[in-house]
Amino acid sequence: MQPPGCRQRRRHHLVRLDTRMQYSYEFVKSVESVAAFEEAKQLLKRSPEIIRFKIRIPKPKSDTIALQPNQLFGEEKPMKETIDFRLNGKPTKLEVEGDRMLLWVLRTDLGLTGTKFGCGASLCGACTVIVNKEAVRSCQVAVKNVRGKEVITIEGLATNGNLHPLQKAFAEHDALQCGFCTPGMIMNAYGLMLKNPKLTRAQIIEGMDQNLCRCGAHNRIVQAIESVAKK
Repeated sequence: MQPPGCRQRRRHHLVRLDTRMQYSYEFVKSVESVAAFEEAKQLLKRSPEIIRFKIRIPKPKSDTIALQPNQLFGEEKPMKETIDFRLNGKPTKLEVEGDRMLLWVLRTDLGLTGTKFGCGASLCGACTVIVNKEAVRSCQVAVKNVRGKEVITIEGLATNGNLHPLQKAFAEHDALQCGFCTPGMIMNAYGLMLKNPKLTRAQIIEGMDQNLCRCGAHNRIVQAIESVAKK
């Protein structure tokens, strides 16, 4: 049994990559040498999606630690593919890695930053968009899976410069505080109303249950959606 406060030393080297707030943890078994580490760091710096990185490694017992730096990045660079879909009513074609999450393609490649990164685990709803009339969490949808489909983001709700009724209702009912979760809230509500325009209060509460507001504006959010459903 270890004494209090003593942590068991891991045999792996923990590498933490912060990728535009999208956290990725990878265990690396070894690296051949200090030179190999320097090479790995340079690769990280050149990667356009890496903001910063931290590498924490126990002092090696010998001059050679047994790990290859290419285990961080894979043997081959991911292949790009052509992805066609309709985005906010317009045809869109991209040359991207198909396994990239739709969230990051929308924000980074297409500049549609209304869709927010919240948890990255499909738990908070901040990244909600509509795909073929279904509300989905874009942080967990690979862009290749929207090929040939219709995608709507918060930027696509307004028409001819006029806000969507849900957007107006959120403003009128002050259904936000910091506003970070608001796009996801509106898109999820929009998805619910595509299926049932006359939602009851109970249906709204149930349908919005998995969209989180850390500021606690849930009552006003429900009231805003309810006001649109009653029209």
